[in-house]
Amino acid sequence: MIVARLSEDCHRSDRVLLEVKRIMDHLGADKLDGLCVPWPAVGEDAPLDPHHTGPDCRRQKKLFLRTWRTLHKELVGKKIRWLGTELLDAWQLERVVEDVSEVERPVFNVIHMDVGSPKTRTITWCQAHGIEILGLLDTSEDKIQQGIQQGIEKFRSLSEDMGVE
Repeated sequence: MIVARLSEDCHRSDRVLLEVKRIMDHLGADKLDGLCVPWPAVGEDAPLDPHHTGPDCRRQKKLFLRTWRTLHKELVGKKIRWLGTELLDAWQLERVVEDVSEVERPVFNVIHMDVGSPKTRTITWCQAHGIEILGLLDTSEDKIQQGIQQGIEKFRSLSEDMGVE
């Protein structure tokens, strides 16, 4: 199974199809099983937008949907078997799903699995909407040790709050 990832700047109008061709040429593949599409980067001067409703979020959505629709129209079913997203949170997936047809919905969402801060809301949202989760778990010793240490610190903090020794 070959799943490739587009770069962060794939959303420029002239870029996405050339980038897919470059990836496939580099791999020596005629087809890809999956292609991950990242969410566009936040604008350099964009203000903090905790509710994800401001102008920059609308700009990001517009760029993402343009790229998504181009890929569906030109490559899905021909050169790409499945189109998915990468590292999208539930709010971003909601924005995509509300504006695409059932056939155009993401097949999968790649997330980084972190023992210290699980993406429970995103996982639950994907499961409820029929989107598969591909989890990348960092099993390096440092990451595991960091997760254990965070768990110990949280346990101590809760114990102190409850007055338990």
